[in-house]
Amino acid sequence: MIKIIIIPLLFFISVSYSQEKKTIELELNARNLPFGLVEYFPKDKPVIGLALSGGGARALSQVGVLKALDEAGIETNVIVGTSMGSIVGGLYASGFTIDELDSIALNTNWGEMLSLNQKKSRGDLFISQKITEDRALFALRLDGLNPVLPTSFSEGQKLTNFLYLLTNQAPVHPGKSFDDLWIKYRAVCTDLITGDMVVLESGQLSMAMRASSSVTFFLEPVKWDDKLLVDGGLLSNIPVDITKENGADLIIAVNTTSPLHPKEKIDLPWYIADQVVSIPIKKLNAIQLSLADFVITPVLDDKSSTDFADIDSLISLGYMSTLPVIHNIKAAVDSFFNSRLKHDEFFIKNIVFNNEKKKELFSLFNKYVLYDSVSSAEIKKDIAHLYETGKYQSIIMEVTEFPDSTILMFNYQLYPVVKTIRAIGITQIDNQVVDSILSILINNPFNNRAIAKTISKILRNYRLKGYLLADFERLDFDELTGNLMLFFDEGLISNIKVKGNFTGETLITRELQLKRGEYFVYDKAKESLDNLSNSGFFKDIAMYIIEEDGKNTLIIHVNEKLSGILRFGFLVDEAYNAQFSLDIRDENIFGSGTEAGLYLYGGANNGAYIFELINNRILDTYLTYNLSIYYKFSDINVYHDVPQSSTKTFSRVKTGEYNQTFYGISLSLGTQIEKFGNLIFTGKYQFDEAKNLEGDVVDPFKTKLVSLGVNTTIDNMDRYPYPSGGLYFTGFYETAQSFLGGDQSFTSLGMDFRYF
Repeated sequence: MIKIIIIPLLFFISVSYSQEKKTIELELNARNLPFGLVEYFPKDKPVIGLALSGGGARALSQVGVLKALDEAGIETNVIVGTSMGSIVGGLYASGFTIDELDSIALNTNWGEMLSLNQKKSRGDLFISQKITEDRALFALRLDGLNPVLPTSFSEGQKLTNFLYLLTNQAPVHPGKSFDDLWIKYRAVCTDLITGDMVVLESGQLSMAMRASSSVTFFLEPVKWDDKLLVDGGLLSNIPVDITKENGADLIIAVNTTSPLHPKEKIDLPWYIADQVVSIPIKKLNAIQLSLADFVITPVLDDKSSTDFADIDSLISLGYMSTLPVIHNIKAAVDSFFNSRLKHDEFFIKNIVFNNEKKKELFSLFNKYVLYDSVSSAEIKKDIAHLYETGKYQSIIMEVTEFPDSTILMFNYQLYPVVKTIRAIGITQIDNQVVDSILSILINNPFNNRAIAKTISKILRNYRLKGYLLADFERLDFDELTGNLMLFFDEGLISNIKVKGNFTGETLITRELQLKRGEYFVYDKAKESLDNLSNSGFFKDIAMYIIEEDGKNTLIIHVNEKLSGILRFGFLVDEAYNAQFSLDIRDENIFGSGTEAGLYLYGGANNGAYIFELINNRILDTYLTYNLSIYYKFSDINVYHDVPQSSTKTFSRVKTGEYNQTFYGISLSLGTQIEKFGNLIFTGKYQFDEAKNLEGDVVDPFKTKLVSLGVNTTIDNMDRYPYPSGGLYFTGFYETAQSFLGGDQSFTSLGMDFRYF
């Protein structure tokens, strides 16, 4: 009671004296949150930026760095990444948790993802494609009749597909720019045409990562508008300056780049070439590191950038290398904030209470009255802490100074409280799960960050169930009633469009497991991308969603391969010694999916010339045909045994040689059995000839054969010619009868079975 009486008494006595009024408040800046939401934070708080370097496998240690920063409560506001750093940073910025990043790093087969082996898995090929691939050692694409040398060892489609599916599994997808992710994000690339640095800030997140990590010679460059993008590490492997340009006040550089090769390793041309490229990059790295406020360099010793073994130890090393720096980072953040708060600082003495009843504000007055004086900087810091509670929309401290006392008055506006909440449009997640997630918002202030986190949790549940396109649409909030409504779109595909194609649209859409009127789900998206990749028609495939008239349209954008191809083969066997093969064909005539080719093979004593017209899959069916016109010949030696005195030895001498020739035409029709088998019916019109070349070892003949046959093949061998698993089976029946128009009649039946 006494304190309540003193307040008005002091005020009454003081009114006759001069008084001065001041205000203490924090200027707020806006920051984008996901889902179109915005939060406001004190302008004086430092923006913390992460500059993540490249480094291949070494860069996966950055997951450990992020873990240490996250555990310490150091909030990152800007991430700029180069190469593998762009992948780690982009995934973190899009809402993957540290545990999820750890799981991705450990469970991804990076070796296969970045393999230089361009051969498709045999399990992804039709039987006739397996035969074509098996007999080729290497191949060159043709532009007309001109061979085209590849620009890289790998087209990178596996990595492209992987990043596309992975970024779509993130709870947050970018909107108009990468500012709309949980953390502002940029990917650094190099334009191969102009040599300029390109910083990607919007577009398809997966392609931005893919472009930034396109290591020259190893991965195909990425077309981006009129640019041809490759690894950003050529110009900025540790992008500190770009992080600064994107608003960071304090920059933490994470350096996972590879050291130069030691002297004893510079003994091969490719090591020398790598060293020549690395030396100027090393100089640029040193300049960038000098611009950073903190540098974290995980102690990775001589770990190779291509060695993806023991990733868990890499992450651990990144974590342990960060811990010693944590205290200094926190101290720098506080120092930066405090120094800004001290601008126009003044001190307040003889503080008395006002009649504030709000608990956290009343506790501040209790603290202030204990001091002889309180600085405006300290009050600003306390106001910043109040903002962090998420309850206050605005806070202004009003200071009224009298000759013998100072009265402080908090003028504030609270966020309205959420009383009820409804989620509209959710049908694929259990209501109890949704209600449990939403319950945290009830009876709490309407706070955009809290709402964004809640939306992320709901979308994470969608992603776990495979719904990649499910997204948040909008919210409605009635401040008077406290009723909050959240609207979701579960990702139904309304339309499908194909762009960039020369290949017939039917041949593309037939490979899609995603259909109009269905949900965009992970398994079907992955199978669709795999099918399109394995068709062999496309250099790269992009899949993305656009909104048209308020509905989701799936865009399939393809970049066609040159359909001409030249394959070379080589075989050595006991009968014919060395044999060479040449296979030249167009694998996609007029975009029809039909291939026409000329296959030539032979050695000194045998050969074949085969023209083929093949369609492995006719339109939207699994029917197939093969029209073949062929000419085959072989010279066959005839031997007889020379009598020996011992049964333990034998000797043979050549008695003659004859030539056997087959030529004709065949037409095969049938059906594919998935991609592991087929059932084929064949009609054949053929001439057989034999003539003596040396001696009189056969009766010369020429005969016409007209036959019908059926055969089936099952082939799921993992590789050729030396499989380690799978089986091979072929069974056939062929009959030639004179009533079909041939000169001879015969029936042939056989099979071959191998299991590995």
